[in-house]
Amino acid sequence: MSDKKVLEIKNLKVYYESGGQYLFFKNKKKIKAVDGVDISINSGETFGLVGESGSGKSTLAKAILNLVKPQSGVINIDNDNILSLRGSSLRKKQKDIGAIFQDPYSSLNPRMKVRDIIAEPMRAQKQYTELKDEVKSLLTTVGLDQMSKDRFPHEFSGGQRQRIGIARAISTNPKLIICDEPVSALDVSVQAQILNLLKNLQKNLQISYLFIAHDLAVVKYLSSRIAVMYLGKIVEVGSSESLFSNPQHPYTKALIDSIPFPDPRKERKGSTKTIEGDIPSAANPPSGCVFRTRCPIADDKCSQIIPKLETYKSGHQVACLKVKTNFV
Repeated sequence: MSDKKVLEIKNLKVYYESGGQYLFFKNKKKIKAVDGVDISINSGETFGLVGESGSGKSTLAKAILNLVKPQSGVINIDNDNILSLRGSSLRKKQKDIGAIFQDPYSSLNPRMKVRDIIAEPMRAQKQYTELKDEVKSLLTTVGLDQMSKDRFPHEFSGGQRQRIGIARAISTNPKLIICDEPVSALDVSVQAQILNLLKNLQKNLQISYLFIAHDLAVVKYLSSRIAVMYLGKIVEVGSSESLFSNPQHPYTKALIDSIPFPDPRKERKGSTKTIEGDIPSAANPPSGCVFRTRCPIADDKCSQIIPKLETYKSGHQVACLKVKTNFV
């Protein structure tokens, strides 16, 4: 892993508008799906992103993939802001970004043969050089036999379909791949195979991953750094080791405490903690710290001041007013 930044996001904001109950949607509200996010990913790095459903993880991924239009901010891919690119310049830059989706069933076109599914991104990028040989090579790379190219997606298992999706994602030699819950729909044994495949591909191809998942154990296994997202904001960023051994934000602590413990006797004693309440609506977020309505240590100050993501000596970043006096 090098220090060269493949992805750099600065103050990214993605807002949606929800219509009111009246004609012409007069009572529109802004849903702050992503609200001022800053992250960076180095070459060859796996950067984990965790948080509850509704925290904005998938919207952030869609913004990087140019599937939604942000209100403001910067998304640099190799120092080129893709939000300012248009036409052929944007298409050329998009070959540097691949995507692996959560559902290996719906993410593949059932009417296309595997060879066409894998070749489609290369055709879009006008890479017409020996596509047949490229497809065969990609199938071998992801652990499928070359005869697979003439079959349809429904003829494969879930794990095999995800391998096809991975082959498609690496077909344009991207520098960054967005992995949006790529193993959550698979059996546990198959999950391990796919994760090991991703690791091997990263080692051989020097790919960077933005790995989005709910399973903290999976994120810890694969990621070198992890960001915790809550209601559109990044609340903590740190190395995988430091985040799990010394979490600082109350939300991060709650997520880690909620991981089931493999000892059933300790489970009965109530060692596993859960987060109280539900995540608030992004259309009407709390004032001040967005986590304060569920935070066990929040006070009046937390409702008045929006905490900034501050960097400490260890490189650990935390957005919490309570951390300054406690973090070492």
